[in-house]
Amino acid sequence: MIALMVLIAMALVYFTLYEQTYGSWVTFTDRLMTKDIVPSLVIRDGTPLPWSIASLLLAPLGFVAAASLSDRNPTSAAPRLLFVAASVLMLLLLVRDCLVLPQTAGSLTYLGALFLVLLAPLFAALWAWLERRGLETSKPAKSAVGLLLAGVSFVPLALAAQQVGASGQMASVWWLVLAYLVLEAGEMCLSPVGLSAVTQLAVPRVVSLMMGTWFLATAFSEALAALFGKLAAIDVPDGETLNIADAAGKYAHLFWLMLWIGVGCAVLAFVAAPLLRRMMHGVR
Repeated sequence: MIALMVLIAMALVYFTLYEQTYGSWVTFTDRLMTKDIVPSLVIRDGTPLPWSIASLLLAPLGFVAAASLSDRNPTSAAPRLLFVAASVLMLLLLVRDCLVLPQTAGSLTYLGALFLVLLAPLFAALWAWLERRGLETSKPAKSAVGLLLAGVSFVPLALAAQQVGASGQMASVWWLVLAYLVLEAGEMCLSPVGLSAVTQLAVPRVVSLMMGTWFLATAFSEALAALFGKLAAIDVPDGETLNIADAAGKYAHLFWLMLWIGVGCAVLAFVAAPLLRRMMHGVR
């Protein structure tokens, strides 16, 4: 149980950093970054229709069709191939919309979900590959890696803020793309591992209570994230324009602070990982 509480504390720190994606990351993108991933591909005329809405039909139809084929012939590979094909098509439609539709600071938060979808099968294969070779790391070590990546994800944005402060020009949105990639890689290391640890490490009669504690920690992280986000709060009086240099300096300070919080907590987690692993009594 003590090991579980420490893992929950790691989740609290991670999601405090993660929730900046809906706060300081959005305002920074809105004020000091370009928005379109590939500007030359963006459709500027009229109101282009998002093709990804077809996923609302593809997902249930693909599932129903695959289930029907499986019922008729359980040994057939057709259901799996059909479901994979539908998933790939939905992903392609989403990527198309990401590239050709005009983006805003708020809409770019889709990058988190996109990278989750892309990284999930890769990390599933990675953990399985490591396990087959006897190299799989413990849950505390994976969570420590997640914290480290969460902290490192702020480096691209801090560098982008410094670039804006020095040049006075908008930073490229690709800094944000890189930040999301690193952050979501960290989530792949920490979140699924932590959720599975709740059911494995909690005393049976309090499993539901500990699961609630996990989600309570993620909820409390939003309050902490808001407090940290205030460090980059910028008040622009009516009739005045944003001072780009001052704004960039505030954002850079916040992002470097988030980096050191993540890295510092990750170092502590790595140091504690061997002890936590012994306290888990063989739970993998």
